[in-house]
Amino acid sequence: MREAIDQACEDASTPEDFHRALYRQGYIFGSDPHRKYATIRARDGGRAVRLYRLGEEYDLATIDDRLRGNYLLYGPRLYELKHPPRQNTPKRYRPTENRSILQIFFEVFFGESQMHRLYLYYCYQLGILPKKQQPRINRPELERIWKDTEKILAEHAFVHDHQFPSLQAIVDYRKGLSQQVETLHAQRAEIVKQMRRKDAPPELADRRAMLTCKIAELRKEDKIAEGAIKRIQRTRESNRIDQENRNQHTNNKTRSRDRSRQR
Repeated sequence: MREAIDQACEDASTPEDFHRALYRQGYIFGSDPHRKYATIRARDGGRAVRLYRLGEEYDLATIDDRLRGNYLLYGPRLYELKHPPRQNTPKRYRPTENRSILQIFFEVFFGESQMHRLYLYYCYQLGILPKKQQPRINRPELERIWKDTEKILAEHAFVHDHQFPSLQAIVDYRKGLSQQVETLHAQRAEIVKQMRRKDAPPELADRRAMLTCKIAELRKEDKIAEGAIKRIQRTRESNRIDQENRNQHTNNKTRSRDRSRQR
């Protein structure tokens, strides 16, 4: 749910588009003004979860700030830019002239759809068309694979752009990111205190939204860095296990040769 909310906040700049982005990912967002808490639940069932249970960064006020920041940066049509509607494919051109008498006969007595069905039927009987149903594309699996690919590419670009000399350098970089996030949190908390006053200027809301966007960007970068660290550690561990297996295989071969020589 946290990942879905983060993705929806990146794809939307208005509350309506935020609802659409969550619905696209399989979640329903409930923000009824007559209810005390905003909720999120899966489309296929399950209990609704209140937003405040997901953490401080996922309450309704923080989400509004992130959407407001996107609105200031990209305008109200951010969702359409990232998810453009599918355009209808143009119909195939059908010449109206130079038609044979047989074609006119079939169109008059059978209609175009009936004629096409008859054509497919005879193609099926003659073996031109495959009689077995073609396998369907597993789109959720492809989307999962593509999402993992985008994550790997983002981690590779992150490590390549910063030119980290070692794994400890990435760990130290994450510490710096956490300090920046804490500093921005303190600034945003101070702005929230100032906004509670009656004579608070309206520019404070924009500043709070901008700080929320910066915090979200730093958290996204920290998440990429964490994924890069885990991937490097898994790669090293797999290489170590592979090297141990190779050494064991080489030792077994050497022992078998020695035994054969002794015999």
